[in-house]
Amino acid sequence: MLSSMNENGNKNTTLSSSVKKQNAWISSSFDSFGDFGQDQSVTSSRAPARNSRKRPREAVSQPQRSYPGKLQPATNCSPLEEDELWSARHKPRSQADLAVHKKKIAEVQAWLQDHVYKKRGLAPLLLLTGPPGCGKTATIQVLTREMAVEVQEWTNPATGTYSVAEWSYEARELAVVGGPLSESQSTQFQDFLLRANKYPTLQIFHQEQLHRKVILVEEMPNAFFKDTKQFHDILRRYQRHGRCPLVFIVSDSAGGESNERLLFPKDMQSELNITNISFNPVAQTSMVKTLTLIASQEVSKGCGRFSMPDRSVIEALATSSSGDIRGAINALHFACLKGRLKP
Repeated sequence: MLSSMNENGNKNTTLSSSVKKQNAWISSSFDSFGDFGQDQSVTSSRAPARNSRKRPREAVSQPQRSYPGKLQPATNCSPLEEDELWSARHKPRSQADLAVHKKKIAEVQAWLQDHVYKKRGLAPLLLLTGPPGCGKTATIQVLTREMAVEVQEWTNPATGTYSVAEWSYEARELAVVGGPLSESQSTQFQDFLLRANKYPTLQIFHQEQLHRKVILVEEMPNAFFKDTKQFHDILRRYQRHGRCPLVFIVSDSAGGESNERLLFPKDMQSELNITNISFNPVAQTSMVKTLTLIASQEVSKGCGRFSMPDRSVIEALATSSSGDIRGAINALHFACLKGRLKP
């Protein structure tokens, strides 16, 4: 307790705030997975340190005003915007912005509505597959935003290095993952699921929808590619004790090896009742329409930095992208810059 005198000679008293000790998480304790069925909660849950190739996403998806049929226009030009990837600047904000077939969007939306709003005995699992850049992640982001559902995403942590002495002392707790010595990614993944599965205790304005959550996994821990049995055991435990829908996004490998077949074989999908929704490459007509709209927006807002490419150039970009809308949009950025250099 601290005391001080004010100008009138009166004594002011300030109470020192008490600091609560934070509960330490028990690493790799899937015995705690039994807590999933209880009403325990935490005020916040943080994913491990980020080492993601993609830009960080919002922890909580909130409804945003959108304009059907229109992508969000670029703002006033600035040096920062020149360095920003167009695929990030023009990410879809509504279903009308998605270059995905309407039936595929409706299929994902129906699954989310069926499992987010209705609680069942076993935690539901969803697997989205398809080539890179076909709109899998964007579809989840748009639909959860419109449904006011919180999305908590796992990102692979950065690997730390240790000395030989530390390795010999902590050999039971550490594993070699991807080369350097690191804390077990499987342990961190288990702890992430344990924390993310618990809802915050605070209700703001008694809005029940804020408690709706989806757990998203797009970057699979490298350890699971070497030990699929451990991954499958984690899925079994989560389905028994979890309560949040768990969504996995797996892109087809360019080398021909299928991560889907390795991590989610058909017998495992059947055992855990995993719903598999497969996306197709973005259609040529949708690709050309989206690229044309983005190019026209950037030219009008680009302060003279860009010029509108010919339709033949846009069609060539759409063809060469092989259905990858994200790659095509970034290639369009350079095509517009090259257009300015033409005499």
